[in-house]
Amino acid sequence: MKIRHRLLFAPMIALTALAACQQDDTAESADAAAEPAAQPAADTPAAMKTSHTVDVIARDFSFEVPEQIPSGWTTFRFENAGAQEHFMALTRMPEGLTVDDYKNDVVVGAFGAAMGPYAAGEVDLASALETLGGLLPEWFGQLVNAGGPGLVSPGGVAVTTVELDPGYYVLECYVKTPDGRFHVDLGMLTGMVVTDEPSGASAPEADFDVTLANYVIDAPDVVGAGKHRVRVRFLEDPEGLLKHDLHLVRLAGDVTIADVVPWMDWVDGMMAPAPAEFIGGAEQMAAGGVQYMTLDLEPGSYAWISEAYSPRGMVKGFSVE
Repeated sequence: MKIRHRLLFAPMIALTALAACQQDDTAESADAAAEPAAQPAADTPAAMKTSHTVDVIARDFSFEVPEQIPSGWTTFRFENAGAQEHFMALTRMPEGLTVDDYKNDVVVGAFGAAMGPYAAGEVDLASALETLGGLLPEWFGQLVNAGGPGLVSPGGVAVTTVELDPGYYVLECYVKTPDGRFHVDLGMLTGMVVTDEPSGASAPEADFDVTLANYVIDAPDVVGAGKHRVRVRFLEDPEGLLKHDLHLVRLAGDVTIADVVPWMDWVDGMMAPAPAEFIGGAEQMAAGGVQYMTLDLEPGSYAWISEAYSPRGMVKGFSVE
């Protein structure tokens, strides 16, 4: 529930500095992380050695998701059946805590109490964040950002693969309605158990890499049209409250990157409808994390963009030919 509600949510996920999913293959060492992103090797995605897919449907305003799934590499097929943009951020809770604790102590008790007055124009942002820091529960720092499908426009489908440790997870979306209400407050907050039983799936193979560092997105300038599997690598932790994340947006007509950046602001922006088409992404993770995106790209202009750090340069435009 990153408050955008991170308003309600953002700072919270970001405040959580614990590591999320680790890279599956130890052979992908720091040396490998330093290698430049490769151009796509083919216009079809490399086959996964073994896969495990979980279907999720996002509606206005709820998630349809299994109550429990196996641990290990998991591919989420995320369908946006709603009329507004949605994403699904996963956060692993400390042992013994559930979505009720998250809602009562974080969403309502901390973010609601601190950020509500800001939304009403009663205090400035600095004062609201200072208040927030004193209201968060002691266990807040133990939350683990575990990734998940990024922003998807209405009618779209995103496919994102993450590695999940056993535990209890909170799933949330904190995009805002046109009148400024957070989706998480309207029902887009649910729990899911990841069991000790392994899924048996392997890490996918990727056609090319996109890497996230402070404050740069490294990715190819040109990508071939068609199907690709992209490995998203989180190399550094940012200085701000939030961890790095990545979203893919298609720029059509007269829409430019400059139109999208302000919309990504979790405090004053991120209010449906978006100015451009979002087609998925990789939600927040700590340094060392890895996620995979499966894409089918039509020719055109696109951009990779960070939710929190695009104003600091974390935007990368590219073309699909």
